[in-house]
Amino acid sequence: MVKLPMGKWASKILIILYLVISCGTLYVFVSWYHYERPQIDEAIARKKFLEDGRKLKVTNTLKIKKLIINLPARTRKLRFLDLSTHIVPFDESDLRILEEQEYIIRDSIIEIAGKMQAEELNSISGKLLLEDRIIKKVNNIYKQDIIKELFFSRFLVQ
Repeated sequence: MVKLPMGKWASKILIILYLVISCGTLYVFVSWYHYERPQIDEAIARKKFLEDGRKLKVTNTLKIKKLIINLPARTRKLRFLDLSTHIVPFDESDLRILEEQEYIIRDSIIEIAGKMQAEELNSISGKLLLEDRIIKKVNNIYKQDIIKELFFSRFLVQ
């Protein structure tokens, strides 16, 4: 073995570092080339999906009827978002508050969506971002967590 001008500890640290890097490289190689994902049994997956669906409790929702929102466009072409949504409150008592002040929610949706680009809204991440922004804005307006979930029943960007 070649003696290095470093101390004993420095050479031991380098050897340990070399072993860690070698093990990491071996792990990447094995997982990349030799690992196969287990096959999904469709019947079992369908059964699990149905069981999970039965467990899901959807309370009453507030339906925000059709909104057509103009979107900013980089070209002269007019872009818009055709949107309908269902809002699930945390509590049944919150539903009454949301129904009485639906105009606040509609205005928030128009304001938030009107600032987003059509290309952004066409992606799944854009839809999730819009959903998250709406929930946060309305919850901030009411100064409490009032909206649990938001579902888009119609979402069309043109």
